[in-house]
Amino acid sequence: MTLLLTTDLGLESLLAEEVRELLDPEARFELLPGRVVTDEGQPVGAHWRDLRLTHELGRVIGDVEVGSLDDLRAVARGLDLDWLRQSSSFRVTASGETSAGFSRREAAGAVGAVLQEGHGTAVDLTNPEATVRLDLIADRALLWSPFRGMLSDRIRRGRNLRSALRPTVAAAMVRMLGLVGRREPALFLDPTCGSGTIVVEAGEVAPGLELHASDWDAATVDVARATFAAHELEVSCATRDARHLPDEWNGRVDFVVTNPPFGIRLARRTLSLRRLYAELLESVARVLKPGGRVALLSPRRKAVAEAASELPLELVAEREVTLGQLRPVIHVFRRD
Repeated sequence: MTLLLTTDLGLESLLAEEVRELLDPEARFELLPGRVVTDEGQPVGAHWRDLRLTHELGRVIGDVEVGSLDDLRAVARGLDLDWLRQSSSFRVTASGETSAGFSRREAAGAVGAVLQEGHGTAVDLTNPEATVRLDLIADRALLWSPFRGMLSDRIRRGRNLRSALRPTVAAAMVRMLGLVGRREPALFLDPTCGSGTIVVEAGEVAPGLELHASDWDAATVDVARATFAAHELEVSCATRDARHLPDEWNGRVDFVVTNPPFGIRLARRTLSLRRLYAELLESVARVLKPGGRVALLSPRRKAVAEAASELPLELVAEREVTLGQLRPVIHVFRRD
């Protein structure tokens, strides 16, 4: 079976690593923008629930080079899908861009018309029973069928916050710290926890962690506490300014993960990003044990680098990820 998994742009190789660990250590991969395609040899089974870097998981049903809409119609005409024939309704959704001169809407319409004619299933663009995805990548088209819900819709937040981090990105930060599967005791801190997404991701993949979280805003802390309760995680969560962490944690923390986010939440007054990251990273450096690590998400690579250069923090990994119009970077530092 050929699987297609979607993720955020920039996380493809981390997702391939996760698939190899969970599904098949011998799996072969093709990394595409925001996607991983794999001829995974083992049954997916219950392990699909552990794919934390994946938005959607599905089976590839068509893969073709396209120069015109007729090429799409031809591949759709060759499909015989029992599950589609047995569905009461379906729709085709298209994403990506093609160099073949037609739009996503035209592509979806062409494929949908052929599938409807061949299978007799009604089209419902609003609330279909079945969905066929069409991914356009330059001169290539991938047709695939998602067979799970949105795997990344897993955080049961106390309340949705506008700046809530995507679970897939939070999972990437946790993985880049080497926490996946960790059972050894360690103290973990998210000092800008927001609704609690990063702490949930860490707690659910690393059962040995002692979890702590904080945020400067009391109302946000209440949301995070509700999130942790919904996931049945034991987390110490307090209202605290992230620049004053040493008052509580001086030299005691093994791992810190922080998404400030982008300098807005740390203080109500306006701060330059250079000063913001300098104060935050100085605070983090003081609470980390020697050898401890911090993962920080920031849209300003230069500002973070300048702040870290004056501290006992060694950069050990970086990864850019695309979130809408932004391309923030996950920075991982090790405390000297």
